[in-house]
Amino acid sequence: MAGQRVAPSEMAYENILAYLKEAGLREGDRLPAERTLCESWGISRTALRAALRELIAMHILESRGGSGTYVAPRRPESNCRGYNGYSDTVRAVGKHPSSKVLEARMETADEHVARKLQLKEGDPIFELRRVRYIDDAPCMIETVFLNVAACPGIEDNDFRDTSLFDTLRSRYGIQLPHGEERLSITRVDSEEAAELDLEEGTPVYFQTGVAAEEDGTRVEYFKAVIRSDRYTFYARQDHLSSGHEIPERVIADE
Repeated sequence: MAGQRVAPSEMAYENILAYLKEAGLREGDRLPAERTLCESWGISRTALRAALRELIAMHILESRGGSGTYVAPRRPESNCRGYNGYSDTVRAVGKHPSSKVLEARMETADEHVARKLQLKEGDPIFELRRVRYIDDAPCMIETVFLNVAACPGIEDNDFRDTSLFDTLRSRYGIQLPHGEERLSITRVDSEEAAELDLEEGTPVYFQTGVAAEEDGTRVEYFKAVIRSDRYTFYARQDHLSSGHEIPERVIADE
C-alpha cells in the first residue's frame, strides 16, 4: 500500500518548527520573508500561510502587521491537570513574577467559602487578593481563601515579595497534590480593567478551584481573572488520536 502523501501545509508546519530550532531563533526574532521561505522549501504561499496561522494560534509565532512574522514572547503555561504555583510557572519561562497586594486580612468564612473549603460558616480564614505581574506587566487578579487551621500564622507573611505557594511548601510542608479547577470566560468590570490595563468589558479567563492535601484536607479556594494574551492553559495527553503532536517550546534556552 502506497504511503499517504503529506499535505503541503503540514510540510510547511514541520519545516517552520525545524527552522526555529536549527536557526536558534528566540522570542522577538523575525522570520524570513514568506517569499524566501516558499522558495527555499518549494511550497506555495497558501500552504505556508496555513502553517503560519496554526503556529500563531498556538502562540509560537506572532504576526505584526506590515512588519512580518516573529517568534512570540514565551507565555507562562499552566497545566490544567496539575497544581502549579504562579511564581514557579512564570519563572519556568525565564520571566520575573511579582505582586501587588490589594487585600490581606483574617476573615470568617461565609456560606460559599465554607462549602468550598469544607469548613463551618464563621470559621477563620485568611483572604489574600493580589494583582500578579509578569516582568512588571499585569497578568491576573487573584483572590485566595486559606483554611488557617492548616497553616496557622499565614497572615504574618508579607506576600508582596513572597510566594504563597513557596510559603505553604517550605514553612508548612504543604504540597497540595489534589484539587479541581474550572476555567471559563468572563469580561472585566471597571475595577478589574483598571488593574489589568484593559478596556472595561474585555474578555478574560475566569478560573476557580480548590486545592487539598494528600489526606483530603482542603487548604485553598481561589478565583482569578486572567489576561488571555499573557497566560496560557494546556492539558497534556500521552497520545493524540489525530492531527499534529503539540510541540514543546522549540525556542532555544539561554
